[in-house]
Amino acid sequence: MKNAQIFALLLFLSVSCKQKDKVTPEENTTELKGIYNNTDGKGLLSYQLVNWPARVKIDPFQNSFQSINCSSDRICLSLPNVRFENDGVAYEVIRESTETFEILDGNVTRDVENQMIVTGLESLDFVLVLDLSNSLEADLPAVKKYAQEFIDQIAADRPPTTRVGLVVFSDVIDTLSLTTDFNAAKAFIENHGGGAETKLYESVDTGLKLLANSTAKGKAIITFTDGINNSWSDPKLYQGIEYVSNRLKTPIQSGSVSSYTIGLKKHPTYSPNEGVLKTLAQNGGIALISKNIVDLKTSFKNAARGVLAGYSLTYRRNNNLLSKPIELQFKLQFRKIE
Repeated sequence: MKNAQIFALLLFLSVSCKQKDKVTPEENTTELKGIYNNTDGKGLLSYQLVNWPARVKIDPFQNSFQSINCSSDRICLSLPNVRFENDGVAYEVIRESTETFEILDGNVTRDVENQMIVTGLESLDFVLVLDLSNSLEADLPAVKKYAQEFIDQIAADRPPTTRVGLVVFSDVIDTLSLTTDFNAAKAFIENHGGGAETKLYESVDTGLKLLANSTAKGKAIITFTDGINNSWSDPKLYQGIEYVSNRLKTPIQSGSVSSYTIGLKKHPTYSPNEGVLKTLAQNGGIALISKNIVDLKTSFKNAARGVLAGYSLTYRRNNNLLSKPIELQFKLQFRKIE
């Protein structure tokens, strides 16, 4: 798109986190500052990103950042699949608390008609990768139960179009392709379990293959294991972490896959490597390390919250001509997912 055809919304962004995110243990605020310019009446909107706060994770592979005409007199600039994460902590947006301000001649005025609107994802495809090897021993029924509850939690608050896929593994890998039948996914989990060894990296790659044709706005992979990677069909690809780590950095259908990992520490020898789980947590995903089977229930719940915490940020306003640019300030409030 030619520059002469564009209204520019240049978002010069800064973070305002009171006392370095210590507003309360639960909430903190980020301010996004920008300049809106509509002086040529071309009816289009675009922007550049400059110095985003560290917690704001925009899908690096999305390129549909231009505006659309919402109606005859309104235009919208939408940022799809935005997630909020920093230093291994993910955040949920408190959507009802989002505020938009205009700054004119140094005076800050809240604008209730031309606003930044935060909405959830329109569509979501997610794959649950489950280590159900014999090392779980007596904990196997609880792991299955938590994984099934994870699916229920997504289903209860899912985007309009949502599909789930399954990869269950030990020394053998079995899959369920993406489906809207959540009961079938839970039954698939119930009917599997046992087996020696842990094909961790190969199973993550298998999960990515299930997402290969996904055009969903949000894509996620959630991996649970209680062990280390100690088995593979191809040592060149799966003996080390490099191949699958690079695969997670590669776009699928022009969008990234948010990768979440859940580890259960049970034994000093075969417990999962925390560094490995953190390396596999990418694109706005986080690593959750469970100290015991009781803690694991919370980890699955928080992983579900994280998967659902993908957003579109849309600035919607009238398309009036301007004589000079308008300074803008958007305030977003968050809750930590820990």
